[in-house]
Amino acid sequence: MSPLLNAGLADVSTDGPPQLEPGVYTLQATKVEVKPPIDDKAAQVVVTFVDANADPGADGSIQSVRKTFSMSKAAKCYFKRWLVAAGSDLAEAEEIDTDDLIGLQAKAVVVANTASDKDTGEVRTYANVGKFMNAD
Repeated sequence: MSPLLNAGLADVSTDGPPQLEPGVYTLQATKVEVKPPIDDKAAQVVVTFVDANADPGADGSIQSVRKTFSMSKAAKCYFKRWLVAAGSDLAEAEEIDTDDLIGLQAKAVVVANTASDKDTGEVRTYANVGKFMNAD
């Protein structure tokens, strides 16, 4: 018999974790994932951010927003804009240890976007980082 997974799904919503409402936030990177290149697509860096000034809810959850950066030559500028906005010396680096990205903070505009599920047609609203604002 296979091991049982204690999933605890009774109180889990299919909406996913709580997301930030539209507005201006100081975002702090809490998780960084690197997705390797596939076929002719460049590698991607997926960063999870939280409001650096927010306290966790009673259940320990905190609202977050994810941003996917393409590392293609044409799109690397967006990744660099985040590093510049965070005031990080990594903005000029050739190689970056992703652990060094955890904790970086930058002011950013969070917007609400909508998308249709390709299978069900259901329209969902999700948070997205609109732009990072340069440190003053």
